[in-house]
Amino acid sequence: MVEKIIKRFDVISVGKIYGMLGVIMGAIVGIIFLLLAFIGFPLGGASSSILLGLFSLILYPIFLGIGGFINGVIIAFLYNVAANWIGGVKVDLE
Repeated sequence: MVEKIIKRFDVISVGKIYGMLGVIMGAIVGIIFLLLAFIGFPLGGASSSILLGLFSLILYPIFLGIGGFINGVIIAFLYNVAANWIGGVKVDLE
């Protein structure tokens, strides 16, 4: 085994990964809200519930993607600062 130390992460690269994960999670949440709106509409819910479900299918991926990108950039930046002070994370590679 080879032991390596991760000294730094590319901030934008980590932000893109976190952003993509946010888009995927937002799509899942949006689909769940849309399904709940379609289930609630025949049970006497307002017709606006379907519109809310459609908006959630569009807006959740956008907002969670943007939030994920910003979160990834902050986390990578903080890791890089901490790794400069105390060293990086050791990883065993085969």
